[in-house]
Amino acid sequence: MVQNTLLGMGVGSGYPTPISGSEVQEGNFQLLDYQDAVVVSDTSFTLYNDSAKELAQRQHSFSSPVLRTDGSLAVVYHQEGTGIRIESASETLTSRNLEQKNHFSVRFLVGRLRRSDPVEKTIWESLPFI
Repeated sequence: MVQNTLLGMGVGSGYPTPISGSEVQEGNFQLLDYQDAVVVSDTSFTLYNDSAKELAQRQHSFSSPVLRTDGSLAVVYHQEGTGIRIESASETLTSRNLEQKNHFSVRFLVGRLRRSDPVEKTIWESLPFI
């Protein structure tokens, strides 16, 4: 189950800011839409504006998540498992399990993110290995 909170615009209290969860692995703090900070902790995907105002938060169940972003999309996958999610600022586009732990498939998805403009939900639905 995906829990999502969309909190809207506003002004935050600035960085550094507390995070949801207990750990953020190196590399799991990146930009989305070339402006908003995305933090993926061991419990959630959280989007912040430039003043650290929390704009959205979505819980996940990956104990070792990895974040990759490209423009307006983010791929969050489970480093030790088969789970993968495609996120935008406004919603989780898809959340699936790969048939096997396969980092080649994740790299392929990130490549598709870079080449797809605009990305439609149907692209992700049609990929055979998801």
